Amino acid sequence: MVAYEISIRNKKSQPLTIVVEDQIPLTNDKDISVDKVEDSDADYDTQTGLLKWRKEIAPGKTEMINLKYAVRFPKHSRMILE
Repeated sequence: MVAYEISIRNKKSQPLTIVVEDQIPLTNDKDISVDKVEDSDADYDTQTGLLKWRKEIAPGKTEMINLKYAVRFPKHSRMILE
């Protein structure tokens, strides 16, 4: 399982609107699967793997975005997940 935690802090004195984009890897190999586990309610495009969050952050507040996905592949294969 691969997991990321994205922290966004608004240090301004007024509300902030921000769009954050990330991507879950895609595979063309039928022996490898990538499954989205958690995406903090992102808009998810299954064709491109693109995740998009639109956040409204109040002054002085911090928002957290959690992204988790699992990669399954045959034992004899070597994978580097970073």
